[in-house]
Amino acid sequence: MNKVYVTDKEVGKSDIFTGDLYYFGDVEHIKLIFDEIYGAEQYKEGLDYIKTIEKPIVVDCGAHIGLASLYFNTAPNATIYALEPVKDNFEALCENVKGKDNIYPINTGLRAFSGKSLIDHGDRGTAGGSFFGTLGEKEGVEHLNIED
Repeated sequence: MNKVYVTDKEVGKSDIFTGDLYYFGDVEHIKLIFDEIYGAEQYKEGLDYIKTIEKPIVVDCGAHIGLASLYFNTAPNATIYALEPVKDNFEALCENVKGKDNIYPINTGLRAFSGKSLIDHGDRGTAGGSFFGTLGEKEGVEHLNIED
């Protein structure tokens, strides 16, 4: 896959997000995800709750390219661990959270056991990965157990 750089003019703007993004794949997918998080504010209730905690810790499992991590980064004093097992997504995640000292990208997934598994990219490329899918290209990825 080729790295695609999309500007805020292409994906949209919000009061929270005004930057540019790195993304692998189809720009239409990033627009949909962006709109879910920043337009429809599907995570607003969670963000409001996190803002009530003095030093919240957020674990973004399947962080993709970091849109939710950046959204939760607006909570004061938040520490965010962004877990993303897919190589291309992880590279974009690192670019997108660069300079955010409280967001820690980790190239791993999370399962009931530690090890390495195949993740299925489904029919949406790297935007719809699942350890249980059977629709698309597969990639070997590392993952941790929640107790690790």
